[in-house]
Amino acid sequence: MRDHLSRYEATPDAPDATETQAHLEQEYIDWAAERQLQRHAAFGPNGGYRFNVDMHATGTDASLPVAYETLKGFLTSALRVPPGSAAAAQFDKQVGELTSKLGPTVAGGAVSGLGSGFIEQILLSAIDRRARLANMPAFKPVPPTVLSPAPGPVQMEITPQGRKHFWRPLRDHQVSHVGANGDHPTLDALQGVAHDRQRQLLQRQKLMEGKAEATFLRPLLTGTFNGIRRRLSSVSTLLSPTKLLGTSMLSAGGAGALTRAILETGKALSRTGQTQIDNLVGGRQTVNLFRLARLDESTDALRWSDARRLPDTLLDIAREAGALAAQPLTSPRMAMQVARDLLLRHIGGNIFTGWVATGGGTLLASVVRGGYGTPASGEAPSSAGSVVQQYGQSFSNDTVWNSLKSALGDTRQDLAANLDRRRDDKQASLWSKALAMQNRLRLQIKAVRQPADGAQDPGLQDAIGALARSLEQGAGMIERSDLDAALDAIERVLGEPGRTDGATLERLRTLKSGAGQLRALLVQRQALLDWRGGRQQACA
Repeated sequence: MRDHLSRYEATPDAPDATETQAHLEQEYIDWAAERQLQRHAAFGPNGGYRFNVDMHATGTDASLPVAYETLKGFLTSALRVPPGSAAAAQFDKQVGELTSKLGPTVAGGAVSGLGSGFIEQILLSAIDRRARLANMPAFKPVPPTVLSPAPGPVQMEITPQGRKHFWRPLRDHQVSHVGANGDHPTLDALQGVAHDRQRQLLQRQKLMEGKAEATFLRPLLTGTFNGIRRRLSSVSTLLSPTKLLGTSMLSAGGAGALTRAILETGKALSRTGQTQIDNLVGGRQTVNLFRLARLDESTDALRWSDARRLPDTLLDIAREAGALAAQPLTSPRMAMQVARDLLLRHIGGNIFTGWVATGGGTLLASVVRGGYGTPASGEAPSSAGSVVQQYGQSFSNDTVWNSLKSALGDTRQDLAANLDRRRDDKQASLWSKALAMQNRLRLQIKAVRQPADGAQDPGLQDAIGALARSLEQGAGMIERSDLDAALDAIERVLGEPGRTDGATLERLRTLKSGAGQLRALLVQRQALLDWRGGRQQACA
């Protein structure tokens, strides 16, 4: 930074200046250097940020995370409303999913609630946890306070003559006392500009995360796709729960997938995912609003070429989903908390959403039905009025559910966090048992070592020594090779006792049994560590 600023000629010091330009420049460089370090830290070691160099848009490097988020968008939309629509059609086979009857609407909302609870708490949670451990990259917003920092105590400008000039901004109340501040803005004005810029950047980031105006993107697409589905579907398809389930999963899931694809792709493109910021040396530079972050920045991110591991990953996801699904059974308190969240937020929320959506669809359909929301006798299920009603119902359902889910978010019970706590407790318990077992084995070794030394049996002495050395390592990762070698040596002595007396052999058998139990405890603990760390399990 100092080398870059040295290219500019400094403005001469004013005769009445209380501080020299050299002193102000040094203070500015110290402040700017800290801001540069913050930017490097915010973008991460693999973020691609360099001082005064325009960043490249993420582009095709984000193809895998975009595809991953697209898949999640499909699952989220396909497994909530479509099963509820099929349930409503099952209870009202004359009208189908557009029923205005209370019973079918409640049944459909309840089924949708079960689907949303399964998606959020079990399926997507399991997928996200295993994907994160596999080092799946994901877009993370760069803090706006880093991109547009608050003004420092010293400011710099490049004059029209191409010279660098440093100045110390005054507060608003100081300007009134001093009487003038030249052509420079006050510190309060600079802070206001920085705050406005931070707010603009945050709004752009929120927009690409599906907030603000983008909140209505998925409802609009869902309504459009479902309206097209109704227009193209036959009467038998619209009234058959099975066929309705399949077609609505495709339309709703496609809308959810397209929504995520649009938003995630926007983060990777230069026009929407980048911005211009102050390079702190008198110019501007282009940076990304989002960075691709991963769990372990020191290792390679997940790539398309890792698809060969997909079968194993699917098995891991199924195993993790099973563990999450079993959490409500771990204690009565957990069961009550999960039931509260499921009944209030998911089932109750979806039932209420269904009521509102039914009214919204009927109200919108009145525009094309001559002021009447309900269909006339004999109106075809794929008529213009039914298509508009389908659009309004689907749009209202997604919009109301998004709002209601956020409002009832405090009832959410995090099964994943509870699972992690239980695994931590189990790991600590296994380690405590292993330490106690090691202490008992050391006492048993002392009891066997004296007769072993007197028996003049080198094999027995080597076996006892090997086991003692393996126990001395005692903390951290498993040293299975040393422990297994000691157990093999003990097995050889027991197979060929030689001159070893019966009492010593009996103690040796007890020692072998204890060492085997210790190995089992350590293997279980290491298996937990490997699973939590996403490593392939090598423990028997």
